[in-house]
Amino acid sequence: MSEASLRRLAAVVILAAACNGSSSAPDALTVAADDFNFDAYIVQWRYASNLPRFAPSLFEFQTRVDSGPWTTYPTVFGDSPAFVKVDPATPEGALLSFRLRGIRGGSASEWSSPIAIRRGVRAATDLSVQNQEGVKLSLRWTRRSVLADGLRLERRIVDLDLSKGPWEARPGIGAADTSYEEKDLTPWLDGHAFEYRVIYTLRSLESAPVAALSGFTRPLPPASVNASVENGTVLLTWTNASKIADHVAITRELAEAVVAVVPANPPAARIDGLLPGLHGFQLKAVVGTFTGVINYVSEPT
Repeated sequence: MSEASLRRLAAVVILAAACNGSSSAPDALTVAADDFNFDAYIVQWRYASNLPRFAPSLFEFQTRVDSGPWTTYPTVFGDSPAFVKVDPATPEGALLSFRLRGIRGGSASEWSSPIAIRRGVRAATDLSVQNQEGVKLSLRWTRRSVLADGLRLERRIVDLDLSKGPWEARPGIGAADTSYEEKDLTPWLDGHAFEYRVIYTLRSLESAPVAALSGFTRPLPPASVNASVENGTVLLTWTNASKIADHVAITRELAEAVVAVVPANPPAARIDGLLPGLHGFQLKAVVGTFTGVINYVSEPT
C-alpha cells in the first residue's frame, strides 16, 4: 500500500473515532441563575475531545426537575455558554439538573455528568415609596412568588452625601403583606432618605432583593428662637433641632437677604449696625454653607 493510501486510511480512522458515540463527553459544567430573568440559567462547559479539529459542531441539552424524567431542550447550541430557559410554572425551590452532549451529523458524544442548581424564589416587583414630607411614608409592592412562606422588609438611612447605614428589618411584616406604613419617621425628618428592600423567603432560600428610595427631607429648622437688644446690638439665640446641620443662616424677614451664616454651635449670634426701628429675622439650619441647595437648608423659623 502506498504512503498516500496509508495517509488517507489514517484520516478515515481518525474521523470515525471523532464522530462515533463514544467520543468524550463535555465536562467542567457550571450553572448559574440569570440575574435578569428568573426562568433562565447560564450553563458553561468545556469539550475535552483529544481531536479538537473534529469536535462536534453543536451541543444538545437535557433538563430534569427534581427526580423526574430527562427532557430534551428544543434548541441546540453552538458553543459555551448556553442561555437555557425553564418552564415558568416550574416550582420555586425545585432541584434543576442539566446535562449535554456534543452532536455532529448523526453521531453524538456521551452525555456529560449532570449539574444541578436549586431554583430560587420569585422576587417582588413594583416596589414604590410614597412620601408626604414630615407626615407620612408608605410602601407598596407586588408579590409574584407562589410558595414563599416569609417576607423580610428592611430599610437603611441614606445621608445627603449618599452614604448609607446598615440594613435593619422592619417589624410587623407577614408573608401575605403587600404594603407597609412607616411608624418611625424620626431619622427621615432631619435631612435624610430611607432606602427599602423587600426579600421573599422559602425555607432557607431567598429571592433577589428589590429596592426603592424615598425622597430626601430638609434639615429640621432651629427651635426656640429668641431675640434681645444689648447696647444697640441684637442678640439671637436658638436651640439646634437638626443633628446634621452645622450652620445657621440668618436672613432679614420679608427681604430674605442673608445677613450672616454662622456655626450652629454655640447657638447664638450678634447682629450689629442696625438702624433704629423694628427688625425681623428668620433662621434656617444649613448643612455646611450651601445656602443655595434646597435639600441642605431647612424651612425658616
